[in-house]
Formats: sequence, C-alpha cells, structure tokens
Amino acid sequence: MCIRDRCKTVNNIATAALFCVPTLVYVLVKRRTPAAARRLMGLTLGERTDYLWTALATVVLGALAFATTLVIPADIIGSAGATNRITTLVVGVGVALRSAAEEVLFRGFFQGLLARKFGRWPGIVLQALLFLLPHLVILTAGMQLWPILPIQFVVGVILGWVRSRHDSVLPGALSHALVNVMAGLLL
Repeated sequence: MCIRDRCKTVNNIATAALFCVPTLVYVLVKRRTPAAARRLMGLTLGERTDYLWTALATVVLGALAFATTLVIPADIIGSAGATNRITTLVVGVGVALRSAAEEVLFRGFFQGLLARKFGRWPGIVLQALLFLLPHLVILTAGMQLWPILPIQFVVGVILGWVRSRHDSVLPGALSHALVNVMAGLLL
C-alpha cells in the first residue's frame, strides 16, 4: 500500500472516531435513561422492513453518487488526495467507516437533537445543512466542484428521512457506506 493510501486510511479512521465522540458523550451523560438516549441518537437496529426502504434510498443515492462523479474534472480526480478514490481494500474500509460515522454524527447526534427541539422536517433540513460543512473542503480542490454541494445537501435530506422513518442510523449508515464505496470505485 502506498503512502497516499495509508494517509487516506488513517485520516478516514481518525475522522470516523472523532465523529462518534459527541454521540458517545451524550449517551454516557444520559446514563440514567440510556435506552432513551440511544433511541434519540438513532442507536437502534431498526426493523427488518426499514432495510427495504433503505434499499430504495440506496438506489437513489447511488444515482446521485454517479452524477457526482461525472461533475469531477479528470485533473482533480488525478490529483493527490483530492478524492476518496478507492485503490485498495483498506482504503475502502476507511471510506465505509467514515461514512458510517457521518451517519452517527449528522443523522444520529445532530438530527436527534434538532428534531426533538424543532420537529421532524426542520431537524432533517438543519442536519443536512450541517452535513454540508465538512464537504465545503472540496472547494479547495477547485471551485468547479461547487455542483457537488447541492447534491450533498439532497443526500443529507434523503439520509435524514431514512433515519427519521426508522429511528435508527444503521440502515442509513449501510446505505451511505455502500454508496461512498461504489463512488470511490467509479473514480
């Protein structure tokens, strides 16, 4: 494995760990009501039927991921560290872990708290806006990548809907990881 792949993997795993910290702290602080805290954070398995809806969402998200790969210019795809291009199994695992951790942070922690305070749809929209923040860094690779941002917002709304429908981040985490790995293989 080359140095660049090692760096990507370490970065993805470290980011995944950091993204899970707020949810972990929240659940630990709310230890008098751990079941309610886990449910609010979406840390449940969900029902079997939840995964059927998630399969449909995955198809939509896969189409959006494919559209996103078409927007990225070839010179940016080729530049070092500009994309999550998957070249080894270890890089793929890192991408999947980071995707799952994004679900824990954005759809679990943020959406759980925002939906409780403002309601279901405002919580979904607000977490989708927060989901854009770490994706703004793509603009450092080139301003021509701006069309990716509205796509990321739509992805945040779809995954937020999946989470709110199922009270679990797991179906969305599986979908998000699968779509990001597929996109990384397409690049």
